[in-house]
Amino acid sequence: MHPRILRIIDANINRVSEGLRILEDVARFIIEDANSSHQLKSIRHQINHLIHKLSPELIFSRQADSDIGANFDVTVKHDDLPLMVKANAKRVQEGLRVIEELAKLPDLKYLRISASIKNARYSIYTLEKTLTIKLLRKDILERFKGLHIVINLHNIEPRNLTSLVAEIVQSGANAVELTGELSAVKKHAMLDLLDDIKKLCAQKNVLLILHDHLDLALICHPDCFCMEDLSTPVQILRQQLHYNTLIGCQARTSLQARKAIQRDIDYILIDRGIDTQSISGKSQSRKHLYSMITQYSSRIAVAVNIDADFTDIPDLLIAGAVAFTVDSSLILEDNIGTEIKKLVGKIETSGKNIQKTRGPI
Repeated sequence: MHPRILRIIDANINRVSEGLRILEDVARFIIEDANSSHQLKSIRHQINHLIHKLSPELIFSRQADSDIGANFDVTVKHDDLPLMVKANAKRVQEGLRVIEELAKLPDLKYLRISASIKNARYSIYTLEKTLTIKLLRKDILERFKGLHIVINLHNIEPRNLTSLVAEIVQSGANAVELTGELSAVKKHAMLDLLDDIKKLCAQKNVLLILHDHLDLALICHPDCFCMEDLSTPVQILRQQLHYNTLIGCQARTSLQARKAIQRDIDYILIDRGIDTQSISGKSQSRKHLYSMITQYSSRIAVAVNIDADFTDIPDLLIAGAVAFTVDSSLILEDNIGTEIKKLVGKIETSGKNIQKTRGPI
């Protein structure tokens, strides 16, 4: 085989291997996606096997010191991880395409690798999409942390809704959650309201979370969609909702939380359901709540409905909760902006104190 052909194969094997290692590490350490990481590792091993088949001729053909393209500066700055994934996926795809075509030459047909290299290339197309979507969802999960203000649409006049949302987003809340249903409001009017609310949230980088109402979610594309139960399969929701929409589910018991995690939910919202009729009942409910958070927070993002009890925010953070939902009706209407700022400050201060106590990781 001509040494220059081997040089092309060697250069592209190196290009593919380097790109695969970057994608594999993103899948393993940043997204923590075991399936994608395993697939990328398998493709990388497949390429390494090709090196062994052509060794030592491949190594002997290398002339890095005299390569006329070695000094070309084609460095591209990646502004974020999704762009880095895209660049390295393209690098891998192009390198595999070159190897695939060269493998059809008479001198290399004996290797019988062209078809398998083609399959690997198509796998990278799919994996690029998977990694990119999961990175975008991870970005939303970072913004998901903090204080969420819940607005029950059933308890508010339509004309007051946008002004309430405007005050909430100006006060430092991380998310506005809409639940319930506006009375006597036609669907097209509701969509107009949702459009205005989405714009208000976007101006302050505040998440919009819609509870149930899948028909509205399909049109307005909220940042997060939270279900009361798992009656609709998550995979169907993934196909219907915007690709980077977080999907959550309410959970009152450990069984509900386990089912949610098994079905690839992005987060769970724990409704504490504390029995306030007796001291012992309240104590048992609180223990159950902390136990659930501690058990599942290492596997999935956990938000907690803290009702009107704001005193145990530090304990909930220590247990692993990342977000706290508060019904707007529980906050003083005359001073809702100031009260929200106090809550945001309490959460932020508690988080900083916990980090100081734990020290550097």
